[in-house]
Amino acid sequence: MVDEITFKGGETADLIEEFNERKKYKEYSGFDDFKTIDTLFEKFNYGILNKHYQPVSIIVDVPQSNLQNFPDFAEDVRVLPFVAKAFEDFRADYVSFVENGPDNVAQAIALGFFEPTTDFGLLSYPKYLEGVTPVKGYLSFEDEYTNYLNFNLLEYLSLLADDHSLDLMREARFESSRFRIFMKAFLKLYRERARRFPLTKSGFSTSSHCSIMTTGLCLELAELDYDLDGPKGEMITTSDFKCFADFANTYGFFIDKHAPWRLIADLDSQVMKEYIVQGHNKSPDEAITYFDAHARTKNHLEDLHNLDAFVTRLYISLYGEQSRIPLIQSPEFQDKDFWIGVLLRARFMELGVPLDQEYEKQLRLCLTF
Repeated sequence: MVDEITFKGGETADLIEEFNERKKYKEYSGFDDFKTIDTLFEKFNYGILNKHYQPVSIIVDVPQSNLQNFPDFAEDVRVLPFVAKAFEDFRADYVSFVENGPDNVAQAIALGFFEPTTDFGLLSYPKYLEGVTPVKGYLSFEDEYTNYLNFNLLEYLSLLADDHSLDLMREARFESSRFRIFMKAFLKLYRERARRFPLTKSGFSTSSHCSIMTTGLCLELAELDYDLDGPKGEMITTSDFKCFADFANTYGFFIDKHAPWRLIADLDSQVMKEYIVQGHNKSPDEAITYFDAHARTKNHLEDLHNLDAFVTRLYISLYGEQSRIPLIQSPEFQDKDFWIGVLLRARFMELGVPLDQEYEKQLRLCLTF
């Protein structure tokens, strides 16, 4: 069974048609038949914020720690262990269901997987999802952040090279004076760029530059273009996909609305909480607290170090390796209160908070500690 509807988003000739096609896909009524998550417009920070709304990333001290692969069918794809276990169980039951055909339908209805009136027709895998094999899992947060900082370093080098306010540095007698002139130019430029290109790890985490794949909660089962709605429509408008999605939901997975070949662990589902605490002598009610404590780290704990390191690297890239020792020995550079003020200013800029009396109040509060 297939809904007679096509989607042309990403392939239209003008903006009005593109808007209408995107709207048609977003509002497709078939999405009401299973549990989805909208990571494009609504839950774009899913898995990136903890229950206290603090930016977090998973702890991966070495490449394979806190991660698990699929030796039997996707050896190079890794996710968090509880996600891997849930997917393995889902895949085993779903593949068996599809390949054993009608004999399993009655059993699935009896177990409460589907309503007795559900009509799947001739069972098959959804288009593009044959074999239900993961092709993409965890992306290294640290690698993504490092590459992002490298890109920004080149941008700042280019922009500051044309900043004539830095000409005053040649006349400064002391390194601390040169550093103050440099920081004034840097912060002026950062005010213009902070919202779009935040430099702190916290800012990067919640920006559009950070992929949800860095959470370790996601698996992609196909390699398709995220911007084209046509292939998505070929997938989601069939009863085969409805069957696939129902199974995935039963095992605690969302379907990503804008990338329906992507499964995302639903941390609020009872079954996924049970997978989180499996083998850890914890109750499902303790699952998220346990997960936050043992598998995720708060990114703001490294913001001061990362901002300091970026500014130092930028300064030395501009003025040569010979500037390193005079810089790090200058009183201004060694002043922790100065760096706390820079960090607070940077976070206010990244969040779009005005640098007014509230900033001064928060700065005094920070320096008290």
